Amino acid sequence: MYGDNFYHKNPHGDWIQEDSAHSNKEGTPNIDHLNADISGKNTLISENFYYFGQASPKIPIELYGICHTGIGQKLLPKEQGEKFVTWLTSSFIPGIHGKPISWKIYNRKR
Repeated sequence: MYGDNFYHKNPHGDWIQEDSAHSNKEGTPNIDHLNADISGKNTLISENFYYFGQASPKIPIELYGICHTGIGQKLLPKEQGEKFVTWLTSSFIPGIHGKPISWKIYNRKR
């Protein structure tokens, strides 16, 4: 299982897209998604991170305003971001808290 990292290269250097929510319905690679997803110039690498996967915590109702769905970003007022970081860092230690969520189990749409 690759979790959030479902792209990798085979021994020949070709990009592989594992069967995921980004694949075609029958599980074959979606070339449009693959090309878009690997075309970026930047990546995020960190040793100080929080990954919850299938063990995601319930966010306090007063922080629901930080939630964002879909592609893109959501800009938050500094105070709202600080409240979220305070909750996160006081409630959890950095690191991996759960395995990647299985979109198949939760019937996620592709």
